[in-house]
Amino acid sequence: MEMHHIEPLTTDFITVKHLLSEAEMLQQQQQLNLATHESALLAAQAQHTIAKAAYDESTKKVESLKSQFRDQIMEEGLRQTSRWNDMYYKLVEWKERHDGDTTVPCDPKSSDEVAKLNRWVINQRTAYKYFMNGDKKHIKDHRINALNKVSGDSMEHDGAVS
Repeated sequence: MEMHHIEPLTTDFITVKHLLSEAEMLQQQQQLNLATHESALLAAQAQHTIAKAAYDESTKKVESLKSQFRDQIMEEGLRQTSRWNDMYYKLVEWKERHDGDTTVPCDPKSSDEVAKLNRWVINQRTAYKYFMNGDKKHIKDHRINALNKVSGDSMEHDGAVS
């Protein structure tokens, strides 16, 4: 009888040993899968870093080309004969005569030319505000660029372009 009891214990032991062996193999396989996934993740992260660097570089090049193109359009627009260009060049002259200041004050003693330039600057500032709010029918891009160039990229000061 004791043999009969030993046999099931031996069978149970063999079964447990076999299950334990399978469990260890499964654990090793999962560790291998985890290592493979971690390796794939690291590779993907490296590819992402390379792609982002390439994208950033491309973006810089595009922005540089846009800037060059805007400058060319601005310069071409300023070569044309127009009242706007005449007033723009008067503002440039004003800035040169007033130590880089583009503020064009106007009072009752101001000459007609200064009063006209002051009114023009105020009108350009208004058009600039419309432009910055998405309404681009009041002023063209190249004129915004020209005004920013002469005024140091700021059209929001009350009283003049500065």
